[in-house]
Amino acid sequence: MLNCKDLSRLVSDSLTRQLTVREKLNLWMHILMCRPCWNLRVLLRQIDASVRFAISSADSLHREPCLSSRSKRRLQKAVDVAVREKD
Repeated sequence: MLNCKDLSRLVSDSLTRQLTVREKLNLWMHILMCRPCWNLRVLLRQIDASVRFAISSADSLHREPCLSSRSKRRLQKAVDVAVREKD
């Protein structure tokens, strides 16, 4: 069975590609027993949906999506923390 770190990568991958049957099975076996990983999956799917909506909204208005300076700083901080934790 996958550990939480491996599962987080798999959940992230699932947003950009079709998982194999084995990967799906491993993902579901883990998240049905691990509430934090279930919550992570829900959160990442919500973020993905929000970003896709923002992009499609910007495309329909024929302009670039923009974030406030505060949002950019928060996003950069989250990315920095995730990179440090990965190392």
